[in-house]
Amino acid sequence: MKIKTNCGKTVTLEPNADLTGLDLSGLDLSRLYLIDANLENCNLKNCNLEGACLRYANLTGANLTGANLTGAELHRADLTDADLTGAVLENVDLTYSYLKNCNLKNINLKGAHLRDANLQDSNLENCNLEGSDLSYSYLINSNLENCNLENCNLENAILQNCNFKNANLENVNFKNCNLDSCDLQGDNLKIVI
Repeated sequence: MKIKTNCGKTVTLEPNADLTGLDLSGLDLSRLYLIDANLENCNLKNCNLEGACLRYANLTGANLTGANLTGAELHRADLTDADLTGAVLENVDLTYSYLKNCNLKNINLKGAHLRDANLQDSNLENCNLEGSDLSYSYLINSNLENCNLENCNLENAILQNCNFKNANLENVNFKNCNLDSCDLQGDNLKIVI
């Protein structure tokens, strides 16, 4: 599929496409197949990426603020340093994805698949992760303050130095987790391991 970017350049949106640094903000990219595409430092602000296939995509440093990624497949995608402020990620597949140092504040990740994802040093403050699978994920030094983790699967997750202050941890599976040096403060906090 060929589209015109916001700076007037015509590009082909296909697997392995090099879209580095392009301004694609506000465009409808839903259901596109962009496996292994290079979207490094792309401006994808307010894009519709619903149901898009972005497996193995490089989204390092991408601006995804306000983007709709509902049901998108980001299996093994690299989102290091990406800004996802205000993005919608409900039922997204982020299995084995690299989300180190991501800003995920106030994000809806309800029902997301984050198994084996690397979320080290990420900000997940006020996130809705209800019913998400975070098993075997790597969350060292992550901020989960005021996060809704109700019914989450955190089995075998590495959670060292995480901030869980005032998080909703109702019915969370913490089996075999490493919770060393975690801040687990809050009213009515109950942890069953």
